[in-house]
Amino acid sequence: MRNRRGLNRIGILAIALIIAIGAVGVTYGAWVDDIYLDASVYTGTTSSAISCAAPHSTEVSCTKSDATLHITVAATVAAPTPAGSYNHNFTVLNTGDLPVKVNNIVVSTLPSGVHVSTTGVVAGSVIDPGPAASGTVNIILDTAITANISFDVAFTIVRWNQ
Repeated sequence: MRNRRGLNRIGILAIALIIAIGAVGVTYGAWVDDIYLDASVYTGTTSSAISCAAPHSTEVSCTKSDATLHITVAATVAAPTPAGSYNHNFTVLNTGDLPVKVNNIVVSTLPSGVHVSTTGVVAGSVIDPGPAASGTVNIILDTAITANISFDVAFTIVRWNQ
């Protein structure tokens, strides 16, 4: 039987079947389609440098190696260093183009009666690229010393969001 527009039931069924098969083909094509991507991503660099700055007193000296400050408090039997507080400045320069963070600061084994801390740049400090961050190594001697003491202050510096 023909409808008024000239299509019979079989014609309508054929058109519906063609549309259904086309939809299945498009869906299958989306599922099995492979995309190959060849690209380079540049995220930046992290790099830092630690340096010794001016000491607060002549008894304290500093040298550096990589991310470690080697601190010496000088004394002799003839010229003992009295008990008290001594300081030495240092700087941390972020030479990369991403912020860095001081993850931790480890002080090597100290003789009894010697206490060391840092101020200005402490564990958790974030240092942006550009100007150097300044810190101070604070040394407290409970008693006078008559021989040099040396210790290391080692910094672990990582990308800030690690």
